[in-house]
Amino acid sequence: MAGENQEPRRLGGRYEVLGLLGEGGMSQVYRGRDLKLGREVAIKIPRPEIARDQDARLRFVREGKSAAKLNHPNIVQVYDSSDEPDEPFLIMELVPGEDLRQRLQRGPLPPPQAVAMMVQVLSALECAHSKGVVHRDLSARNVLLDAHGSARVSDFGVAQALGDHTLTRTGEMLGSVSYMSPEQAQGKDSGPPTDLYAAGVLLFEMLTGRLPFTGDTPVQVALKHIQESPPSASQINPAVPPGLDQVILRALAKRPEDRFNSASEMARALQEGSAPVPGPILEHTRVRQSAVRPPVEPRAPAPQRTPYIVGALALLAVVSVLIGMLLMPPPSVAVPDLVGLDLKAARQKAEALGLRLEVSERRPDAAADKDIVLEQDPTPGELRKQGDFVRVVVSQAPERIVVPDVAGKTEPQAVEVLETLGFRVLLEREESASVPGGRVIRQDPPAGEERTRGSQVKVFISTGTVKTAVPNLVGMGREEAELLLKSLEMTLVVGGTRQDASAPEGTVLEQLPSPGTLAVKGRKVSIILSAGSLGMTAPDLEGKSLKEAEEMARRSGLKLVVEGPSSPQDSVVFQDPLPGDPLKGSTVTVKTNPSVVVPNLSGLIEDDACNQLEEIGLKLGETRRINSAAPEGEVVGQEPDSGMEVSPGTQVHLYVSDPSAPLPTPDPVLTPIDPSPPSPAPPWVPR
Repeated sequence: MAGENQEPRRLGGRYEVLGLLGEGGMSQVYRGRDLKLGREVAIKIPRPEIARDQDARLRFVREGKSAAKLNHPNIVQVYDSSDEPDEPFLIMELVPGEDLRQRLQRGPLPPPQAVAMMVQVLSALECAHSKGVVHRDLSARNVLLDAHGSARVSDFGVAQALGDHTLTRTGEMLGSVSYMSPEQAQGKDSGPPTDLYAAGVLLFEMLTGRLPFTGDTPVQVALKHIQESPPSASQINPAVPPGLDQVILRALAKRPEDRFNSASEMARALQEGSAPVPGPILEHTRVRQSAVRPPVEPRAPAPQRTPYIVGALALLAVVSVLIGMLLMPPPSVAVPDLVGLDLKAARQKAEALGLRLEVSERRPDAAADKDIVLEQDPTPGELRKQGDFVRVVVSQAPERIVVPDVAGKTEPQAVEVLETLGFRVLLEREESASVPGGRVIRQDPPAGEERTRGSQVKVFISTGTVKTAVPNLVGMGREEAELLLKSLEMTLVVGGTRQDASAPEGTVLEQLPSPGTLAVKGRKVSIILSAGSLGMTAPDLEGKSLKEAEEMARRSGLKLVVEGPSSPQDSVVFQDPLPGDPLKGSTVTVKTNPSVVVPNLSGLIEDDACNQLEEIGLKLGETRRINSAAPEGEVVGQEPDSGMEVSPGTQVHLYVSDPSAPLPTPDPVLTPIDPSPPSPAPPWVPR
């Protein structure tokens, strides 16, 4: 997971991902730690292609909700889940141990152990069915064995609540084909009987070490589930009681209605049918004579036997010996270890002990030569009678396939093409300036080469050009800033210097682009360095507004100290040091002339206008009434005009509408002798 210098990945701010435990078709399972409760957990995360697909993500979220309803000692507990589109996950109980598939690779289970384990599995199914949940994917892979050997059913991954809509698309069948019920293989609706069929397959496998139906392709296996009757488990393993044969045959009935009515009914039948097989009854049993002999009575001497009688008795003795030899069971021999031998040598070794060899399956294996024994049944060391069969699985020449060209394809497209042909795909990611993110840069082995089915193809996926945030360089020295940018594969460019009283010489004052901007490798970052305060003089701030003065001081690295109350629009009337004088440190003291901006009073009633003036420190001057079309008492003009800056306490004269006031007398028309500028219009005359 995380590299040596990286923090471990965290999910939901609470769960720390530690290491990969296993992978499936839809998800990956990691070992993790619950930082809040301090316990180890199992974390299931869907594969990226699953998380991106809305239907598949819905199936994954439904899995968590279905499994979380189940609380049973034989069911792996789901603690928490997240259905966030960018980070879905399930938090489950961590079960140390192995799964049933790994256990069965070492051979079948003794019937009592198989029955006890299957009763636990059926108890888990009974709990799920009572909650309306059908597993639909029960197999040896998702039955976990904890440290005590108890069975724990996991991965209700394709479970659906009874009555909900199906999660499968048309024609799509979920579940492992080796455990698939006939109704699943035909694409019909499935319910609790589907799980009981899978339990029957699982019980057969536990007792015999093999599956009831096998084939070269999934389609062949599915057809056998639909059409063929299963073999008898006791024929493969004579230690299986006949009662268990009957349980398996009923569980594997083709029609769901012919199977058990419930998981608990099947469990009871298992316990009743698991009695040991009685020993063989001998038809000819020898009875030892009693040690106490009856008293001997006197009898007449026996007549002398003729030669014919003696010959007949001798012949009868020889025939009796021959019949006895025929009726005696053949001697038992230990089954030899045949795994790893070629088929010819294995056959010779078995026949030398009086055993017969039968090839039960030919399986492609890239790691083995042709006709090498991969598995055998019975296992080495078991006792079998001479003449019994030893069934073996032998390797066949692996199929060789031309590797396709997936360069330029998207990650899901490349994975689908390669996996459809039977290759295993290993994904690696790296930066690329020429290939867009999410597409294939190259592959190993290259396209056109031949490889065996099941071999690995490494696919390199582009992450695009990675961008890095530009760091904040302001306040650093030039060398420090240059080293930092170099570590991020960026270049420092000095764009100039500026005197600044607050920063030592050589300190970064400004930068472009600004901090936090995402930039690619090789980006140039321009900076302005401080030239220090040596020889600096005070800037001219007098006559400027306080806001302008503060900005000028900031640009020079100076601190502005304002004496007395002030506002941003007040003008600076005095400064110390005076403009052009040498600086005394990095501080400039200023005084301002407070001012008030005259508001627009037009349209207000006289009393409201008076109140507004008083609120901002101005006084009401003369009120002049004029004849106007405006409503009586409404302000139609003012002096000074609105927007002007005046000192606090300045009088503002109002012109108020009064229809009864006399109209203004027009000035006489005169012919001017000396032209002069016209007088400004009164403030109440519209402009």
